Amino acid sequence: PYGVVGDSQGNIYVSHNNCNTVVKWPFNSTTSVRIGGTGTAGPAANQLSSPRHISLDEENGFIYVADTGNHRIQ
Repeated sequence: PYGVVGDSQGNIYVSHNNCNTVVKWPFNSTTSVRIGGTGTAGPAANQLSSPRHISLDEENGFIYVADTGNHRIQ
């Protein structure tokens, strides 16, 4: 895990740098849900490469991820 952020609903979002994914831990859940990346690094729109920091825009429903290996924000 690299980046962690929580929302006002109690959900936690975690970027996994080496797994190339972003997961959501719903409030009061014991399991996560993958919401970004495929688990394999790559440049496709559904892939991430070394995701790091996460930022939430709860008002508009956006999650921003610093996709450092691809030099972009997803």
